[in-house]
Amino acid sequence: MSGRNFYLHLPILVFAVIWLTVISLYFNNPYNFPSLLSETKLILFSGILSVFAGYYLVHYFTTSLDNKIQQTKGALVVFDEKKMMTITGIMTILPIIGVILAFIFILELVGGAENFFTRPLYVRHLIVEFQRSTLSNWSLAFSVSNYFISVVYVCNLLGGVVFNFSSKWRYIGLLPIVVGAIASALFIRRYVFINAASFWLISLLFSSYYYPQVLRRKILRRFRMILMIIGIVFFGFTIVILTLRAVTDTGMADYFIESILSYYTGGVGAFNQMVTNNYDYTWGTTTFRSIFKWLDRLHLWDLDRIVGSQLEFVRVGRTWLNTYTYAYSFFRDFGLIGVLIMSLIWGGLTRYIMGLTFNKYSFVKLFWSVSLTFSFLMSFYSFFFDGLTTIVFWALIAWLVDRFMRKHDVYLISSPVIEANQNSLSLQNH
Repeated sequence: MSGRNFYLHLPILVFAVIWLTVISLYFNNPYNFPSLLSETKLILFSGILSVFAGYYLVHYFTTSLDNKIQQTKGALVVFDEKKMMTITGIMTILPIIGVILAFIFILELVGGAENFFTRPLYVRHLIVEFQRSTLSNWSLAFSVSNYFISVVYVCNLLGGVVFNFSSKWRYIGLLPIVVGAIASALFIRRYVFINAASFWLISLLFSSYYYPQVLRRKILRRFRMILMIIGIVFFGFTIVILTLRAVTDTGMADYFIESILSYYTGGVGAFNQMVTNNYDYTWGTTTFRSIFKWLDRLHLWDLDRIVGSQLEFVRVGRTWLNTYTYAYSFFRDFGLIGVLIMSLIWGGLTRYIMGLTFNKYSFVKLFWSVSLTFSFLMSFYSFFFDGLTTIVFWALIAWLVDRFMRKHDVYLISSPVIEANQNSLSLQNH
């Protein structure tokens, strides 16, 4: 696992594991999820195969025609640890401000602190309803707080890199995850914590590529331990959320298992129900929804033609869901041909960006490779790049951070000639 070629195949390996698990659990669960239509099976399996085809077509051409990845295998990245930790701490101030602003806004929305702390279901309902109405009832204060909070994902990229350092101050790298957990609790939603923790873990994993093999193995052992700890935290957070939402006449254990299965695999059943409806194609306004939302705010697009961020809830088994897998966006926009072509592009682009990232390090390349890998990870849930304007906002911040790092020599890319000296130095530091 510590060999460098492994990193190039990691995103598609994640995608394969996710979908093998989702399909297996969907067809082998005791809760009588609805049978899938032949059309649904065709769409999903064609899309999955297209992602693989795109990924490995680009892999074939890049390894055949451009062998740079082999030429740079000896190169390492050396960080100024003190500067990196300082940047991480300062950057995390932005999402902290966002959490404070959002908390103030939510208190006003729900009618005060007493309602917020004593009626969590009521709070969650009001937040969801407000988010549904943001197309017609847009709030500048709420949008600003959300954009500030979303910077926590860029901060978690920094945190993952920092946690690989040898200094005891590397634990500053955990601060963005803590802020992400607080934001999740504020919105009574697991998704923010899942995103933040995933960005942190993938960043930690990918940045280990640039270390000598001995240290890389040590980092990967640490990664497995941290993955278990975050899994336990997520498990506990899920129990709290489900306990708050629980309305069941069965035991809590049974309700918990069904809820987890529904969250992980129910999108397939929800997508199946969507396929049975006669929708008009939305021609890009679903896949690139956030772009068209901003066009509407600039009075350049018709509001009625935009799909909202909160989709319609449908019943799968005994659970109500509004997540439809990544295929929903492509299919709703362009039908089966859209699923095939967009999946092909998505897979190919991911492999291309991975090659760029590992050929020559930069923080902005790390951002895109982590984002694309995360989109594979969450493909069972939705298409991550639906919120493209927010992701471009993150990319702009990552680019600015990268420019600052280059200007102030926060990281240096070594040449293979001095690798032996750096290996010895790194081993002494660790």
